Amino acid sequence: MLDRQNYTFLIVDDQDLIIQLLRGILRSNGYRQVSTCNSGKAALAILKKTNIDFVITDWGMPNMSGIELLTRIRSDSKYHSLPVLMVTEEMSEDKVIYAVEEGVDGYQQKPFTEERIMDAIRSIFRKRLNPDEMQHQIQKLSLLKVYERYDEAIDYAQKLLMQKEHPTVLSILAECYFNSGDFENARKYIDRLMDIKIDSKALNLLGNLCMKEEKYEEALQYYKQASIKNPLNRSRKIELGKVYAKLGLANEATEIFDAIADTNPTDLNLVDMGKVYLDSGDIKKAGNFLDQTIDPIPQTVETFNKYAVELRKIGQHEAAIQQYLKCLSLAPGNHVILYNLGRVYFEIGRIEEAIVVLEECVKSKPTEPAWRLLDYLMKRK
Repeated sequence: MLDRQNYTFLIVDDQDLIIQLLRGILRSNGYRQVSTCNSGKAALAILKKTNIDFVITDWGMPNMSGIELLTRIRSDSKYHSLPVLMVTEEMSEDKVIYAVEEGVDGYQQKPFTEERIMDAIRSIFRKRLNPDEMQHQIQKLSLLKVYERYDEAIDYAQKLLMQKEHPTVLSILAECYFNSGDFENARKYIDRLMDIKIDSKALNLLGNLCMKEEKYEEALQYYKQASIKNPLNRSRKIELGKVYAKLGLANEATEIFDAIADTNPTDLNLVDMGKVYLDSGDIKKAGNFLDQTIDPIPQTVETFNKYAVELRKIGQHEAAIQQYLKCLSLAPGNHVILYNLGRVYFEIGRIEEAIVVLEECVKSKPTEPAWRLLDYLMKRK
């Protein structure tokens, strides 16, 4: 085990009292390097710039939940293998299913004791530092998938299956085939997985596969089953609403999204629902969700940029400007957004503001459209 003095923890909780309690527990057990924050978004920023060795996160935080933070961690190659301990007010069977599916290492219910927290941390350390041979191989396979080295992952998974028909290996192999566009083999290994166990990830992947094949009615059935298997996973419900929208069943999609909206949705939920309506061309309904976001993460900037583009197309220039400014708060210096903002300023006659923004744009990345428009405006002055 690493020297405790050199081990860095990150505590994520929106309650200062819980942060102080956990920090005190860690320090009294020899762990002196402890970073803290009160949101999932702030946690991602810390992970990006700081070497963190272990994350303890609350489940129920506003704007971005702990389970969404866990999902982001597991899908990022830089900290994919980071140990994560989840703490929550109430530990139901549905929460355990959800957390395990997303790759949590352990979970504790509030209120907790020092003994329980440290027992959980020590247990995670033991499993992480001394995994059995199959778990070690699965970690390697999972990392290949996260790095999108699908051909290598497929070859490695096939070798592992010769040792044992392991459900996690089958799941990762099916995902790799799907992501590489081999839908026939993806379905083959999902079927083999479902002979062992039926979980919401497998059902959701089948739904995704059917969507790619434009088998929307079949996709609908798989998404329904996935949502039933993991009822707390709002992403599963949003996928279901997306298919309803694709099939033109607007009332069914609205019913699902309204139900989510009534249960304190996170910013990521709101963005995903807004994106469904953007893709279907319903700008008003898209705005109903996107305008509710409070502190979205930078990774969602593409959706807000698309929203702004659509607002500009229908002549809502001031609303588009506000969205572009929001985009720049998420992705400062983004040349695409700067160009789009400069173009809107130009279209409504705010030439000086257009010039300022376009000058910043060409400093960021001197693209030909930005140079041409800036040169045109400078000559008009």
